[in-house]
Parts: sequence; C-alpha cells; structure tokens
Amino acid sequence: MKLGNRLQVMFAVLFLLVCCNLAVLNTQMYRAENNLDMHSLIQDARTMTDQRSVAALYDYLAPTSIMIDRVMPSVVQITINTGLFHPITGEEGIIYGTGMVISKDGNILTCNHLMDRLSNKKASGVVKLSNGRIYKIKKFVGDDFNDLAVAKIEPNEPLMPVELNEPKTVKLGDEVWAIGNPFDLGLSVSNGAVSRIYDYVQYTGSIQINASLNPGNSGCPVFDRLGKVVGVAVSLRSGAQGGISFVIGMDKVSEVLPGLLSRLNEQ
Repeated sequence: MKLGNRLQVMFAVLFLLVCCNLAVLNTQMYRAENNLDMHSLIQDARTMTDQRSVAALYDYLAPTSIMIDRVMPSVVQITINTGLFHPITGEEGIIYGTGMVISKDGNILTCNHLMDRLSNKKASGVVKLSNGRIYKIKKFVGDDFNDLAVAKIEPNEPLMPVELNEPKTVKLGDEVWAIGNPFDLGLSVSNGAVSRIYDYVQYTGSIQINASLNPGNSGCPVFDRLGKVVGVAVSLRSGAQGGISFVIGMDKVSEVLPGLLSRLNEQ
C-alpha cells in the first residue's frame, strides 16, 4: 500500500474514533445535565418512538433470566389424586403436571390427558402457584382429540396471565424455553430449539422441540425469547436419547381455546 493511501486510512480511522468519543461524551453530558440513568433514557426513547417496538427490542436484548422471572408467576404446578390405589402397594395414584394462567380470575390452560383423570368422582386436583399458594380445581373442560383442557380455580388474588403468541409465528430453529414441573420437583426451566414443524398433528403435537421434558411437564407452556407462549407441551418420545418432545402450537390452541372457555362458562 502506498504511503498516501496509508495516511488516508489512518485519518479515516482517527476521524471515526473522534466521532465515537464525541457521541459518548455528548450522551454522558446529556445524562449528567438531566440526571438520567439508562432506565430514564429508555423511557425517553419510548415516548419519542413506537412504544411497542422499543419494548419488544428491549425484551429481545434483555438477558433470558429477566424474561424467565417475568413469566414464572404465570406457570402453575398441577397435582391430581386419581382416587385409585395401586393393587399391590396400596399407594394412592398421584399424577403431576403443569399449566399456565390464561385469565386473572383463575382459568388454567393445560393438557386433557392430565385433567381427564378428574372424571373419576373420587378424584381431586389442586393447583399450586409460583408463590406457593394452593387452590382446589373446581371444574374443567377438555378436548380429548386435541389434548387440551381448561381448569378453573377460585383464587383470592388476581393472577398474572401468560401472553399467547399469534398462530404460525414460530419458525424452524427458533430458541424456546419450557417451564414445567418434572417429577414434581418444582418449576424448572429447560431450553432448546424448534426441531421440526409438522403440517399435521404428529404424536399429539404439531411442533417438535429438543428441550428436555419429563413426566410432570405435560401442559407446560413453551415460551419464545420475548416471553410469549408458542405452544403447550404434551408428550415426549419414549426411548429417545436426546430431547424429542412435542408441543401443540398456537394455531391449534387458538382454534380450540374459545370453545373450551365457552363450555367452561356454561357449567
């Protein structure tokens, strides 16, 4: 490279460095003069631009732990006492699962293969919130074909509903997080990606993910990076060495859920 070209490159780099330093200095002076912290700057930006776009960008760039903390109160543990006893050991039949809050007054979305155990008149079920409070399941309605159900509790506090994503927004390779109650160990987070999207219902789910799910995760919400629910976990492939789990996507949930809520309100 000739000397003249080298000098031009050096001056260009120097000019960029000066501009960057001036931008940082101006930002610091603006913050100092107006006594602003970073949160205040974000709030100012939200007033000057489209608030929803800025909020979505902030959520996307924020650490995953912030998203998990935000959605965790919307996930519940479900315990079903089937009212049956083991013929040999005499132990009670207890089944564990997961659900998600979809209304402030206590509607819980989960799996029908979990809730249909309450069809036995001797059976009973409870829902445990993330804050440790426990409420009895008063009633439920289910869709056996699509393996979705809505249970009703009567909390003495307003609950925090999940945000359901739009249908067909999840893409192959998208990162997802499942929050469930594996083996009744308490709410646990597992992470993975969308491995496959089916055009038809496969293994009772239209989306395959590689997040690790176990018994007790049935009915758990699967979140995207923004903390929106992209589906309901319903089953896992037994014998698989890696994570092969199936999720009912929002296209099916949005189709079935209104009918379930209508039936629930009629009871």
